[in-house]
Amino acid sequence: MLRKILFILCLVVGFSSSSAWATDNSESFLDIYFVRHAETIGNATGDYSKNKGDTLTEKGIQETIELVEKLGKNQYDTILVSPTDRTRQTILPYLKKYQLSAEIWPEIAECCWQDRGPIPESCPKTGGKKITIAPQNKHIFTLRDENSDRFYKRETYGQGLCQIEDAYSLLRKKYWLSGKKILLISHGSFGRRLITRLLENSPADSFHPKNAKITHLRQTKDGKLHALRVNDKKVMR
Repeated sequence: MLRKILFILCLVVGFSSSSAWATDNSESFLDIYFVRHAETIGNATGDYSKNKGDTLTEKGIQETIELVEKLGKNQYDTILVSPTDRTRQTILPYLKKYQLSAEIWPEIAECCWQDRGPIPESCPKTGGKKITIAPQNKHIFTLRDENSDRFYKRETYGQGLCQIEDAYSLLRKKYWLSGKKILLISHGSFGRRLITRLLENSPADSFHPKNAKITHLRQTKDGKLHALRVNDKKVMR
């Protein structure tokens, strides 16, 4: 009798486990791996003056080394990176190790850190500073096209929301239901709102990207994205 009960329990546990991770084993129509940049002096101290927001701490440098191993070898179809120095520094060791390149998207730069406000009727993209690439890194970082060589003008929260909507629309246009794996290196405030937009459900403040942690979204055939991992941790279902 005891042996029969144990056998039934094993079947129940096995069924529950396979159901909980069914999304992992299902056919993928798009995988998005989101990574926030490594820790900066600004993150550690709250002082973002001068270049401290783009200067990695010793911990941040170590995080870039650890990220190389976490990301693994050549499993991404496309690597997208924000034009900021801190995001490029974060992914550079990985790109160098595996001799890969990343495409710079101004749409995924940091935004929406300001006090909340209304969305403006028009959102001008001009006015941002020019994106430059160091000569020694021109084979590693490339612009998407000749019209994507400047940061967005994102002086207000509302302008930032327009930028996020452009990023979302571009991801849909280029990769929706493509079956590809996209690695996206970006920022905290931007990531919080983009992931909310992609998942189409949770409040913006419920997701907090951590430095150099991976969040994995997978798309099913109905076009919906589901979170499999958040900040390196599996999502229990």
